[in-house]
Amino acid sequence: MANPNMFSLAWGPERLGKLLQTLEGLESGERLVTVAGAGRLSFAPWSDHPWPRGLDGINHRWKAPEEPSPAEKYATAFGLDVRAFQDEISRTSGKNATTRAATDIGLQDAWGRASIEVEPPQCAVTKNGVTFYPRDIKALVSQLYFQSNRVVERRNTVRPRDIFRYGREYRHKCKPKRNEFYWVDNGGCKDIWPSMFHDVLLNTMGRFQLPVLVRFADEQAFVPIRAYRVREMRSLSINETIAEFGSSFRDRYNPSVESHGSVFTLEIDWVLSCMEDLDDDLLTMRTTLRYAFETWTRLFAREGAWLLSNASATLTPVSLEVPLPLLVEDDPASSLRSSHVFELAEAAQSCESRPETTERQLQGQPQPQPQRPRCNRLPLDVVLDQSADRVQQCHDATGYSFRSLLSMRESQLPAVCRNPDCIAVIERLRRIEYRDCVVSDEYDVVADIEKVVTSCFRFMDVPEPIYDPEPPSTTQPAVTPEQPPIAVTTLL
Repeated sequence: MANPNMFSLAWGPERLGKLLQTLEGLESGERLVTVAGAGRLSFAPWSDHPWPRGLDGINHRWKAPEEPSPAEKYATAFGLDVRAFQDEISRTSGKNATTRAATDIGLQDAWGRASIEVEPPQCAVTKNGVTFYPRDIKALVSQLYFQSNRVVERRNTVRPRDIFRYGREYRHKCKPKRNEFYWVDNGGCKDIWPSMFHDVLLNTMGRFQLPVLVRFADEQAFVPIRAYRVREMRSLSINETIAEFGSSFRDRYNPSVESHGSVFTLEIDWVLSCMEDLDDDLLTMRTTLRYAFETWTRLFAREGAWLLSNASATLTPVSLEVPLPLLVEDDPASSLRSSHVFELAEAAQSCESRPETTERQLQGQPQPQPQRPRCNRLPLDVVLDQSADRVQQCHDATGYSFRSLLSMRESQLPAVCRNPDCIAVIERLRRIEYRDCVVSDEYDVVADIEKVVTSCFRFMDVPEPIYDPEPPSTTQPAVTPEQPPIAVTTLL
C-alpha cells in the first residue's frame, strides 16, 4: 500500500517533471544565483521521539511506566502476540539489533522522511479498545518507514533515496566517470558545495514549495527544513571578495566572461527530534549560514566556501536530499503492516476537536492561556548548558550573565558585541524559534535577543541585513473564550 498522504500526491507528474529538469540543469552547472529570497512549506513537518536502541525502540513506554508502549498497543489492537511482536521490534531496531549506530541513524532518517510525507496525527484514536495517542502513531509510522527502507536496500544495489542526495550520501558517485544516473559536479562522498546547497534549496523549496531534508556536520541523520530566508546578499568584485574572505571560494573553472563574488547570509528553520513532549512549533530550530561563491553574469555559480565561525562549524550542511515520492513497502518478515498503520494515521485526522489538539491536552494536563504561548525554555537551557564555557567567559569579560534572564543594559552592549564568546552564545540563541517567549519577571526573550542583535551591528564589522521578507510578528494570538471538548476517534 502506498503512503496515502497529501504531500506525495501533491507532486503531480507535471510538477515533478519540471523539478527534475531543474535539478538536471543544476547538475550540469546552469545554476541561477537568485531564485527566491524566501521559502516556507505549506505544512509543518512533525517532530518525534528518537526511539533509540538503548530504550528498546518503540517498545519504550514513553508516557508512563504503566502505560503500554506503541509496540504493545499495536500488537493488542491488531490481534498479535504481544511478547512475540516486542521481540521482533527488539531484533529489528531495539536493544537486540546488531548495529546500534545503523539502527539509531536509520530510525532518525525514517522519521525525517515520514515527517514530510505523512500528515501529523491530531488526536487520539481508539482501535479495538486500545487508545493510540499521536506520539504512538508517529512511532509506528517511523518504524514502518525504517523497515521499508531496509526492504528496499536489500533489493537494490543503489538506495533510491541516495539518487537525489547531494553531498556525502551520494555514494554511487564516489568514483569518477560513473554515470548510472545524473552526474553531479560536486561528486559524491564529499561535503556539499555552498553553490549546490543554495540552488537546490532555493529551487526546490522556494520555487516549487516542495520539501528538502538536510544533514549537518555534527549529525548522522537527515532532518526536515521548514523554511528559509535570505537575510543578506552582497555582490563584490573578485579582488574585494578575496581580500575579505580569502580565495577558497574560487572555482577552477575560468570562462571568458567576467566573474564576481556572491556572499549570502541565509537562515534555515529545521525540525528537531526530541525526547521531551513539546509541541512541534517549539522544536523548530534556526541556523544562520554564511557562504560565498564565484558567479558569472549572475547565471552560473560553482563550488564556493562556507564562511564558518566557531559557533556555526558543527551546523554546516554536508548533505541535502530532495525527497522524491516513494512507495512504503511492508517487510515480509515483520508483523507490522502499512495498511494498519495508515488506518490509524488517517483516523487521527478525523478529529471533531480543533486540529491543534496537543499531546498534553490529551493527557488532561492544564494548558497555558492562549494570550501567552509557552516559552521554549527547554532548548534555551540546552543551549546555555552546551555553551557553558562561553557563557562563563562572556560573564567574566563583560559582567553580563545569560543565565540571569535579565535584559542587557545599554552600557553592556559595546563590550558584549565585541566579545567572541558572547557573540557565539547569541548566535546559538538565535537558532531557536522562541515565539512570544516571556519568562520570569516579564523578561521577553525574543525582544531582548532582537534588540541585542540589532544593536550589535553598530559595534561589529557585520553589515546590517538588507533583505528580510518575513519580519517576526508581534501580534498576540486571539483569546479563545472556551476550549472545545477533546475528541477521540474510535475505529471499528
